[in-house]
Amino acid sequence: MALPSKKKPGATDNNGSKDLLEFLRTNSSKVKKAMNKEAPTSKGYTTNEDIISAFKLKPEANVVVQCRVNSVRGGKDKNGNGYFSFNYTVTGPVGKGLTVSNFVSLAARGERTIDDAFETAVYEFQRIGYDTQGGDPETLVALCEEASKEKPACMVRINCYKGNSGLGVGVRAVRPIEEEEELEDESEEESEEDSDEDSEDSEEDSDESDDTDDSEDSDEGDDFDADDPSTWIGASVKAKPKGTTRPATYEITAYSKAKGLTVYDKAGKSYTISLDDVIDFAD
Repeated sequence: MALPSKKKPGATDNNGSKDLLEFLRTNSSKVKKAMNKEAPTSKGYTTNEDIISAFKLKPEANVVVQCRVNSVRGGKDKNGNGYFSFNYTVTGPVGKGLTVSNFVSLAARGERTIDDAFETAVYEFQRIGYDTQGGDPETLVALCEEASKEKPACMVRINCYKGNSGLGVGVRAVRPIEEEEELEDESEEESEEDSDEDSEDSEEDSDESDDTDDSEDSDEGDDFDADDPSTWIGASVKAKPKGTTRPATYEITAYSKAKGLTVYDKAGKSYTISLDDVIDFAD
């Protein structure tokens, strides 16, 4: 937002404004110093500490929540590398209003190639509901604008991991949510402390200026494997939990070896089921 246009000295609206201006002028150097500072939580985004506290996350734990896209931005970082920043607002009830971000650097890092980086960004667009087949650079720029305008609903996975500088948070979209499927801002906030989810499947912090090497935005550990329940997060299954009268379709939000699968039905009711309760994967 631009600074307001300047008025001529003394052109204040009332005596209160005139007194304020006089005071500020006598402290001109302090005013200028403060004006050049940035708030600790810049751009209005939530800190990792806020997220970890809200969802009571511990290392290796993850939670899948219902969100809406806040904005999708892109550009170049200070090293000249491109990036995308996918910003989501949690729709609650737990964590409602928190903003979480998936920062995808379009640069090679370690074993991750630049091709891997572009795939990660494209997959995120697909997981919030956009078709990328046959696209080109102009398509990606247009999708940033479209997603920021439409603000589609989606399920987002948030995981906690141990980084070199402390606890970090990884964010990744899981799948889009159709409008008729939305549960009036209901979301699944089940967190499993002993989840087998790969804690290194995480992204850089939401603010691209805070460039660290604690994590890599790769798809390692995120491939679906029908024989590995820890990869089923976000998938839909046909199951018959104990206490129910007939099979139904459920969304998987968490898994642990000790407790089994955490799922919710279309009405938003959560269940903890065993692998034996699963009949098949839903189409």
